Amino acid sequence: MQAILANCRTAEDLLKQGGPADLENAVSLLVGAIDALQPHLDAGEAATRFELACAWINYGNGLLRLDNRLNLQAASEAYRQAIAHFDLLPEPLIDDYAVERSAAWANLAHTFQLPDNPSSWQAARGCYQVALQHLKGLPDVPRYLHRVAGTWLNLANCEQLLERHAEAVAAYDEAEAVLTGREHHTQGQSFDALRIRIWLNRANTLTQLGETGRALADLDRVIGDLQTSDPSLELAAAFANRANLLTTYEDESHLGKARRCAREGWELARPLAHDNAGWAEVALQAARAELQALTLLVPLLGQKVDTDDLYFAASDLADEAMALYRAWQTQYQPALQPLGRRIFHLGAQLYAHAQPQFLSAFLCESLDESAAPDAVCHDESLRASAQAALEVALYQLRYERQVSLDHAEIIFHLIEQLVRTREHLSLA
Repeated sequence: MQAILANCRTAEDLLKQGGPADLENAVSLLVGAIDALQPHLDAGEAATRFELACAWINYGNGLLRLDNRLNLQAASEAYRQAIAHFDLLPEPLIDDYAVERSAAWANLAHTFQLPDNPSSWQAARGCYQVALQHLKGLPDVPRYLHRVAGTWLNLANCEQLLERHAEAVAAYDEAEAVLTGREHHTQGQSFDALRIRIWLNRANTLTQLGETGRALADLDRVIGDLQTSDPSLELAAAFANRANLLTTYEDESHLGKARRCAREGWELARPLAHDNAGWAEVALQAARAELQALTLLVPLLGQKVDTDDLYFAASDLADEAMALYRAWQTQYQPALQPLGRRIFHLGAQLYAHAQPQFLSAFLCESLDESAAPDAVCHDESLRASAQAALEVALYQLRYERQVSLDHAEIIFHLIEQLVRTREHLSLA
C-alpha cells in the first residue's frame, strides 16, 4: 500500500512540474495506482477510497493538460469516477475530503465549460454550484478560503459565458468578499493573485453592463497592485482594457490618458507577443485602443498642435500590430480576428486621410496573396475596409486637395498608384 501511495505523490509532483514528459509519466503512474487501489477497497477503509478518488482527479487533470480536446471525454469520466467514490464515503465528510469532493465537481464543470456550446456551459454552471455547496461550513483556513473564492470566480466566468452579466458580477462580488481583509501569499494559493483575476474579469463584465466607472475602478486596483512588481500579463491587460474604456468618453483629456495607457500595455506585451497567444491578444488589444484614441483625438486637437508626429506614431503602430496579427494567422487564430480586423480598419482609414502615399503598401502587406496568410488576405472584412479606404483616399485626392502646379504631377501619379492597387487586389 505504501508503494502505491508513493506513486500517487510522485504523480502529483510530476503534474506540478508540468512538462509533456512529466505529464505522460504522471498519467501512467496514476493508471497503475488506480488499478492497484481497487482491491484494497474491500476492507472498507475510508482513507483508501479517498486516495482512489484523488487519483481519479489527478488522472483527469493530467489528461486535460496533455490535450484538453482529445482527452476531454476521458477526463470528464475520470472526474465522475472521483465523485462516485466521494459519494460512498461516510457523511459528514472531514474537511479535507469535502474540499477534494468540491474540486472534483469544479473540474467536471471545467470539462463542460471548454466546448463552445451554451447548453454545455449550463451544465458547467450547475456543477460549480454543487462544488460551492460542498465547501459550506469549512473553517477559515487559507487553503480552503482560496478554494471557495476560486470556485466563485469560476462560476462568475461561466455566468459571463452565458451572458448572464448581472449574475456574473454578483458571483465576482462573492469571490472578492471571501478574501476581503485577508492576506495569504503561499505560491499557488496567493490571495493577491486571485483578487487580480477577480478585478480583471469583473471589469470586463461591468464594461458590458455599461458600468464604466466601476470597471475603471477595478482596473485601477489591478494596476495599483501590480505596477510595483515584475511586468505581468495581467498588468498589460489592465492597461489595455483601461485604455479601451477611456476611449468611450471621447474628450481630449480622457483620450490622452487612453493613449498613454494603451502604450503602456503595448510596450509590456510586445516583447512576448510573437511567442505566446495570450500576450499577442493583449498586445493587439492595446494597439487597437491606442489607434482608436488617436483616431478620435486628432480632430479634437485641430490647429493646437502639429499632428504629423501623431500620425506617424499611429501608422508605425498599425504596421507593427498588423505584422503581429499576420504572424499569428499563419496558424489561424480565430480569437484574434476581431482585433486584427479593427486594427486594419483604423490603420487603413488613418493612411487614407493623412498618408495616402503609403496606403498601397499597408493594404498589400495584408491582402496580397503572395505576402499574407490565407486567413488574412481572403478575409472579406479586411477587403471591405481596404475598399472603403481607397475610395476615401481617391476622393480626397481628386476633389478635396488644393494642389499647386508643382505638385499636380505627384498627385496624378499617386492616384494612378491607388487605382492600380485597387485592381491588383481585385477591390474594384
